[in-house]
Amino acid sequence: MQETADCKYCRERGKTWNGADPKCGFATGTFTAENWCCAALSELREIAEEQVFPSDDYNGKRWRVNDVSFAIVPAFNADDDLFGYIALSWYKDRGKCGQAYIFYDDDTPKPLTLKQVEMAIDYYRAVRGNYKQIISDALGPTPPAASK
Repeated sequence: MQETADCKYCRERGKTWNGADPKCGFATGTFTAENWCCAALSELREIAEEQVFPSDDYNGKRWRVNDVSFAIVPAFNADDDLFGYIALSWYKDRGKCGQAYIFYDDDTPKPLTLKQVEMAIDYYRAVRGNYKQIISDALGPTPPAASK
């Protein structure tokens, strides 16, 4: 497993496949299109497709036309404040993300930074955990499997 000296998400995951080595999309702290299988970008792509919240108003969205995908992920900080929208684009479902920007209201879109990614991913990880606990509490313990 190869370690990278890049974002904490790439370091956490390492290399888990055969083939080209990963290349973090945030090696300089700001998005670079010279990336391959960056764990942070992969997680943002997953968040865009995931039903994290019960209401669609707060979930990310992904569109795919032919082989090009475009996604929007609402970006929240730990205080539940929306600080922007993350926009991503990529070709097919391969490892490279071609574009990653943050935008909000009248502000000019800017290249996504690692700090913004960390706030957004950490927020979604916490929300996922909270919802899993709420559902688990509501459903109660899982009954043991029936014996044969």
